[in-house]
Amino acid sequence: MSIDLTIEVTNYKKVYPSVTIHFSKIHIQDRVTLILGENGSGKSTLQKSIVGLVKYQGKIEIKGTISYMPEYPTFPKDTTVSSFLSSLNYLDRCDNEYESLVKRFELSPKIDSLIATLSKGMLGKLNLIQCLMRNADIYILDEPFNGLDKSSVDILINYINSSKKSFILSSHIVGVYDKLPKKVIQL
Repeated sequence: MSIDLTIEVTNYKKVYPSVTIHFSKIHIQDRVTLILGENGSGKSTLQKSIVGLVKYQGKIEIKGTISYMPEYPTFPKDTTVSSFLSSLNYLDRCDNEYESLVKRFELSPKIDSLIATLSKGMLGKLNLIQCLMRNADIYILDEPFNGLDKSSVDILINYINSSKKSFILSSHIVGVYDKLPKKVIQL
């Protein structure tokens, strides 16, 4: 990596009606970081805060560009996979070719299908592709293995292991991430 990639979270606080999420300090600098914690521990809230989707108290400093994969994406249902990805490619001026990711994640048979017709697993692949096609320094993936079959999980693990980019993954299950060299942050 050519730049010093870091995310520094200091005195973080997010108040919900039923729970308060608080971290005094989190430092993320490793190529692969797994944020691990039970449901409701603040994993998704922290990731959304890092990418600017959630208001919070405290300070988050980021060195590097970010691409984000939400756990629950919202896609336009009345467009094809191809139209959606080519529009993103055009709008974001992506340097990565999405076609290679479509092939790698075995979404090619659905490229001309309406997004509304995709299964949960295919939507998971589309979610990954929309994130990974951007030329970012850091990829934040919220529960990336949800809905994926074993083959797709293996493809993603191999992709992460062969990449020179940084990844921040979240999960409440650690075992599936055993094949990744990683730093674990327990919430």
